[in-house]
Amino acid sequence: MATAPHWDADSPELTTNLTRVLQAVKTHAQARSTLTAADVLGWHADMMLGLAIPEAAGVGLQEDDLRGAFRGPPKLDDIEVEIGGTLGTAAAQVASEVDQLLQRVQTAIAALDSALQGRGPQAYAPGELHAVCQLAAMLHGEWVRIHPFGNGNGRSARLLTNWVLMRYGILPLLSPRPRPGGGYEAASMQGMQGRHDAMVRLLLKEVAALYPTP
Repeated sequence: MATAPHWDADSPELTTNLTRVLQAVKTHAQARSTLTAADVLGWHADMMLGLAIPEAAGVGLQEDDLRGAFRGPPKLDDIEVEIGGTLGTAAAQVASEVDQLLQRVQTAIAALDSALQGRGPQAYAPGELHAVCQLAAMLHGEWVRIHPFGNGNGRSARLLTNWVLMRYGILPLLSPRPRPGGGYEAASMQGMQGRHDAMVRLLLKEVAALYPTP
């Protein structure tokens, strides 16, 4: 019997999962549905479907305990993470910080939905495009800072960035896997520190390439 690929490894299974999840994210975005923690948990579980999580046994967990579950109570309260020498949010605080972030996103979304209704990206003023990319960059940076999952946080952050963009008619700009180049890594690290300008610039550059001004 073939061994399932590791949940952090590049594999045909992961590629298939990500393709399916990106389509679900697109459908959700285009319907202008409210983004909830349950949505993101479901996308994470689907992203990790059929992938092996050997680390689970080492911390007394079942593999399914880590699919579609935030760090923290009831089962993941001892799972802490470090990203480039920076600690993610303490496991006990993850759920509340995710809720606060999603509330912040919904406040911004309400304003953008009203302002951009019925128009596509080529009709947006520069300030409107900047506002969309600012929200996408903020959501990406805060998601990576919190690092709510045991694994797959970067992929989830890029899917959420694309969710914002697709909500406003912009094609997805960040590949869930492989990790984007072109300054993405540095912009992501800055975003974890609350500095989102580099990610905004990266997104605006990609938007300009897709939708050139006549």
